[in-house]
Amino acid sequence: FRRVLFRSKAKVLYQWVIFHSQYAQNNARENYTPNGFLFNGRAVCQAYVGVYNLLCKMVGINITGVTGKTNRSMNDSSHIWSFAMLDGKQVYIDVTWGDPVFTNGAMLRMQGINIEDVCDFTYFDISKQELMQTHYWTPYYEDLIIYNKLKN
Repeated sequence: FRRVLFRSKAKVLYQWVIFHSQYAQNNARENYTPNGFLFNGRAVCQAYVGVYNLLCKMVGINITGVTGKTNRSMNDSSHIWSFAMLDGKQVYIDVTWGDPVFTNGAMLRMQGINIEDVCDFTYFDISKQELMQTHYWTPYYEDLIIYNKLKN
């Protein structure tokens, strides 16, 4: 019997979320909820992260959402991504930015690539130093998460 590592589980769930929704280009209320994600197949970061984190928690992964800003934030809007403990390692995961429709869908389409079959792993299992190149958040919040939720 071989134990499946949390990183492997998190990666499969990352792909599942990306392949089962597309980034919503409007601010409809349902796009912010897991219902919008699950029933309409459209979502914004809040729903991507809500569904992803729930699925991860269901398989035993310690994970939580982190809110902040990014270098792509429009009108000073906020963004949310995940912070997790995978096999003893603290990592960041931005499942929304893993969806090529959100990040570079137009470019992929121009190259003749079917974006429904693509998953971008650039923002999966990323270090704090790497994420800080594009994402900004309050360190206090991160310290609180590590202390209270990821002790195990």
